[in-house]
Amino acid sequence: MIEGWKAFTVENARLTSAIKRVYEAGVIYEEGKITVPKTACGPLLVFTSYEAARYFSDDIGNFLIKKVLYEPSNEVCVWDAWVSGVFCPEHANRVLLSKLYEDNPNSLIPGTIALASAVFVPKEESND
Repeated sequence: MIEGWKAFTVENARLTSAIKRVYEAGVIYEEGKITVPKTACGPLLVFTSYEAARYFSDDIGNFLIKKVLYEPSNEVCVWDAWVSGVFCPEHANRVLLSKLYEDNPNSLIPGTIALASAVFVPKEESND
């Protein structure tokens, strides 16, 4: 697995995709476990640097940024639910990752997102 960074929302003491809060979509992650995409909903997105994750978080909504390990995906597309500037999840399309960068220049740094088939969130070490 490869080291990366993930932006999370904490909801009811659970880690969820940052996208969950923004777009009412997303995946639930558990520390110490491997998470895979929902059926017919992959791949997962991981930032390749802390700086890129922080750039995204600062623009979109102050998320919790955590170091993760991920397995690269063979897929080349992501889900995009924006249709003519309006969010329409029922009309989501698979688009190339480059379109995501193109449509979000203020929140994504080109070349800093990896597509993942699995993400592992390490457990926080206790100071006890």
